[in-house]
Amino acid sequence: MSQKSLFYLFVIMLIGLITACGGQPAPAAPSLQPPPTAKPLPPTPANPPPPTAVPPTEPAPTPTKSALSSADLYSDLVFVPDPGVRVRLAVEPNAAMAEDGTVYLFYNDKSESDVGRRVVAATADGLTFGAPTPIPPGGPHPYDPWRVQLPDGSWRKYLFDMQSQAVISFSSQDGVQFRQDEGIRYQLAAADNGTFGVHDEYVDPAGGVVMLYIGDMGGVNNIRLAYSPAEDNGFNFILENTNPLNDADKGGGSNSFVDPRTIALPDGRRRLLVMSQGEGAAPPARPQGAIFSFITEDGHTFTQEPGARLTFSDFTEFEVVSLNDPAMVRLADGRYRIYVAALIKQENGDYEWGIISAATQSGETAVSPAPEPTAEPAAPLITAETFTPCAEPDFNVGQEMQAASKYGPWATRLMLAFSDNGRTFTRANQILFNHADVPNAITTPDGEIRVFFVAFCPAQMFNQLAVAVSRDAVSWTYYRATVNGLETRQPAPVDPTVVMTEDGRYRLYFTSAPPGAGSAPRTYSAISTDGLTFDLEGERFAVEGQPVLDPNLLKIGDTWHYFAGGLPQTNYHAISTDGLTFTRMDDIWLENFMFANGYPMPDGYRYYGFVQELGALTMYAAFSADGESWTLDAEPLLEVDESSGLESVALKDPAITQLPDGRYLLIYGTIIPGFPEGGQ
Repeated sequence: MSQKSLFYLFVIMLIGLITACGGQPAPAAPSLQPPPTAKPLPPTPANPPPPTAVPPTEPAPTPTKSALSSADLYSDLVFVPDPGVRVRLAVEPNAAMAEDGTVYLFYNDKSESDVGRRVVAATADGLTFGAPTPIPPGGPHPYDPWRVQLPDGSWRKYLFDMQSQAVISFSSQDGVQFRQDEGIRYQLAAADNGTFGVHDEYVDPAGGVVMLYIGDMGGVNNIRLAYSPAEDNGFNFILENTNPLNDADKGGGSNSFVDPRTIALPDGRRRLLVMSQGEGAAPPARPQGAIFSFITEDGHTFTQEPGARLTFSDFTEFEVVSLNDPAMVRLADGRYRIYVAALIKQENGDYEWGIISAATQSGETAVSPAPEPTAEPAAPLITAETFTPCAEPDFNVGQEMQAASKYGPWATRLMLAFSDNGRTFTRANQILFNHADVPNAITTPDGEIRVFFVAFCPAQMFNQLAVAVSRDAVSWTYYRATVNGLETRQPAPVDPTVVMTEDGRYRLYFTSAPPGAGSAPRTYSAISTDGLTFDLEGERFAVEGQPVLDPNLLKIGDTWHYFAGGLPQTNYHAISTDGLTFTRMDDIWLENFMFANGYPMPDGYRYYGFVQELGALTMYAAFSADGESWTLDAEPLLEVDESSGLESVALKDPAITQLPDGRYLLIYGTIIPGFPEGGQ
C-alpha cells in the first residue's frame, strides 16, 4: 500500500473510473429494493434509564424559609417543591401547555452521552412524563415554546446563526411549519463581545417585539434588551438597553441574572424568571443557584419581586447543588409550575443532572390557551425527478474497480451523527446511503438540509452526483444533480462541494479533467439556481502535472479558503475574494491530516477530516482561531465502531452543517462491513 491514505486509493481509482466510464452507467443493473425506512434520530438506548416521576401521594411539604422570605408575597410567588424527579439525565427545560391541560416539556436528553439531544415529553398531571420523542431540526411541533405570535397573526422564531454570527428568523402562518426568512434580524452589539446566550422573545403592549438575551458571556454576562417596533413586525431589532435588570455592577460571571424566560399573566403583565448562581466555587464544590422573578407592565422596564422563587436548599427530598434554566407554565387551575434543571447528588456520591419542579399552591381562574394549530409536514421545495437508492448493500457493485483497489466508494456507505457543540458527536446509527462517498452538506436559508455526494447504486446512478434532501434529518429524498457544459469526453464531475452565493445561488466545486488521455484532474465550478441543475463556469484550480482532488472551501471573513488533495498527506491551499479566481498559497501539512469540510464556530473555525493510523482511517478535527494557523485535536472525532454492524475499516470524509435548531449534523463515510477485499 502506498503512503497515501485509503482515501487516495479511492480517488485514484475514481479518476480511472470517470475517465473509463465517461460518466455513463454500468451495464449491469443490480436489483432495486424498497427505500430504507427512516428511523428517529438519535436512537434510543437499548436500556435507557426511565424517567423518574413521583406523583404527590402525601401532603405537600411545608413551604421553606426561602420561599416565604417576605410576608407580603402573593400566593403566585410561593413555590413548593414537587416530590420526585420529573426526568432523570436531562437539562435545559422549556415548557408549553395545550388547551386540554397537557404539558409538553422540551429538554436535552443526557441519557446517552454528555452531548445530549433535543426531545419532548408530555404529561397530563404535570408530574409524570411519558417517553420522550426527538424533535426534528426546526420542528414542527404545535406547542413550540420558542415561537412568538406577532400582531398580524403570523408566527416567528429567532435563532442565533453561528455562521453569520447574527440572529436570523423563521416565519410561519400556522405556527407549525416554519421557513427561514432572508437576511438577519439582529447584529450583535460590540458590548456583546461576540456571544449570544439564552434568549426569549415576546410582544409588548405597543405591538413591538422584545428580545431578551445574554451577552458578553465571558465578562459582564448579563441580560440585554433589543427591540423591534410595532411597524416592523419583529423583522429588525436594535439594542435598547444593555442593563435592563440593573445587575451590570454585580461583578459579572455567576453574579449576574441569566437564563431569561417570560410568561404572560392574565392581567396583561409579564413575569420574567432568571437564575443567579452567586459567588464562590462552582457546583458541586459549593451548592449554589436561586431562581428570581421580575415583573413588567410595558415589557421594557422590570421590577424585581421580593424573595427568591426557589433555591437549591428548598429541595429536601434529595441534595440539590445547582439550579439552572427555569421554565414556567400556567396550569389549568390557575396555579403556576416551574421546571428547572438541577444537579443532584446520588447515594453513591456521584452527581446527576435531572429536571425537577415546584408549584404554587393556589391560583386564579384558568385562561384557555389558543387552539392547537394543525398543518401537514413540510415537503422539500423541489420538483425534480427523484430516484430510489439501494436499500441493502450490493456486493456486486464496482467489481471492476474492486479488482484493482482494495476499497473505494463502491464499498462505502454514508452515516449520520449529531452534536450540540461541533466537537463531541453521538452516532445516529442511521444509513444515509449505501455505496456512496465524498459528502458535502449545507443548510439552505429556508431550513432545508442538502447533502451532495457521489452515488454508485442503483445502476443508473453509477458514479453520478446525487443530492439527499431533508427537513428533519430523518426522512430523505434523493435527486440526481447534473452539470451542463461538460464536453462529451470530459470525465464525469465528482468530489462535490457546494456553497451559497450572496445572491442566493448554489456554486458547485468538483473534480474533473480536460478531454484527452493523460490530463491531470483539477477543480472546476458550476452555478445553479435550484441546487440540482448546474451550468459550467470554468476551471478554478490546477497544478501542472499533478492531480488535484476533493476540493473544499471555507469562507473566513471576506476571503474564500480553498483546500484540496493530490499529494500524499499534503493539502493544497489557495485563497480568493470572489470564489472564482484563486491564488495558490503554501501547501499545508498537519500531521497527515487531510482537510475535508470546514465550518465557522463561535470561537473560531473547525475543519473536519481524517488521518491514516495503523492502516485505517480515523476522523479528526483541526481548530483555528484566525483561519491562518491550525491545530489538530489530540483525540479523534470518532473511531470505527464495529459493534453496531454498520461500520468497518475506516471513518473518513466528514461533512458538517448546522441545523435550524442549532445542532450540528455530521455525515461520514465508512466501509460496508463484509465487503470483499480486492487488490492492494
